[in-house]
This record gives sequence, structure tokens and C-alpha cells, in this order.
Amino acid sequence: MLIEDTRKAGVAGALAALPRIDGRTFARKAAVALAICGAAAIGRIACAGVASVQPVTALCIMAGVLLGRRYGFAVGAGAAFASNMVLGQGAWSIWQMAAWGLAGWLAGVLAERGWFGRSGQPRARAGASAGRTVLVYMYGFAASLAFGFIMNTWIVAMFGGALTWQAVVGIYAAGLPFDLAHAASTVAFLVPLCGLWRWKSRSPENSAEMK
Repeated sequence: MLIEDTRKAGVAGALAALPRIDGRTFARKAAVALAICGAAAIGRIACAGVASVQPVTALCIMAGVLLGRRYGFAVGAGAAFASNMVLGQGAWSIWQMAAWGLAGWLAGVLAERGWFGRSGQPRARAGASAGRTVLVYMYGFAASLAFGFIMNTWIVAMFGGALTWQAVVGIYAAGLPFDLAHAASTVAFLVPLCGLWRWKSRSPENSAEMK
């Protein structure tokens, strides 16, 4: 019953995140977001044997930056849901979906406010600056640590009030090496992704890129 409820909540959450707009723009962005979501899910499954190394955080961030906050959320939540169909669904799934979804959402919000490029430009062109790319790396590192914090909080919440404060501190401390590995892997995935973004931003056809 819990797994079935998790699946329903996952589908509903991912769909609710998508903007309600019509036309070719929505179809184009939705197709790109679906492809990114699939790549993130497959990448996470492929990297399952390596602790804390996976591309989901990097890809949902790029989806948020390039497509918008709602698509970033949908990619993060959808990738967690889809990959857990193979890796295993459970109470943790909702927390993972929320954490990755928020990482993509906030990336989109920051992009809209010009943190990763000039907000007046199409997003696919706004990231041509190397300095702005570094900000994406920094955000990816911080978002990965935040993901670990959220998942550690789920572990603490699972025990209710049965844990002492020493045990709570121990849970967060024990998770820190894995969180740092996750953050480092996110930056490692972002480096080629942002390199592709910068290369693409210099292509002539970007005059008609998506906003």
C-alpha cells in the first residue's frame, strides 16, 4: 500500500510541476525535459554500485537553468521516481523526489533572476561566461549537501523522538562523507554539461533558442 501510494504521489507531483501552457514551446520543452529525466534515471541506476555518485542532481539543475523552474522540479522528482522503480520504492522516495525536485526548482529560480547569466537573454545563451559557470558549480555543490541534509533528516524523523541529540548528531556526521562525495560527483557531472552549454551558446542557431 505504501509503495502504491508513493507511485501515485510521484506521478501526481511530477505532472503538477509542469506549466499549463499550450503550443509548440510546451511540446518542445516537455520533450527535452523527458529526455533529461530519462538520462538522469538511467544514469542513477548505472551508477548505483558507486556510493553517492549519480548524475540526477546535475541534470535536474541544468533542466531548471535551461528550461525553467517547473521543468527542473519535474526532472528531479521524475528521475527519483523512475529510478526507484528499479532500485526500490519506499518512504524515502517522496523525500528524494522533494529534495531533487527542489534542487531543480531553485536552479530555475536563480537562473530567472540572472544568477547564471543575464536574465534578459534566452537561457541557452545566458551561460556563455566562465564566471557564471562557476556559480553553477557552486550551486551544484551546495544543492548536493542540501540533498544529503534532507535525507538525513528523513532518517531522524523516521525514529520520531526516540533518538538522543548525540545520536542525531551522529547520523548527520556519518552521512557527511557520502554527502561530500555526492557534491564532488555533481560538480564532476556539471563540468561537461556546462561546457556543452557554453559551446552551444556560441552556435548561430541560438538566435531562436527557447526562453
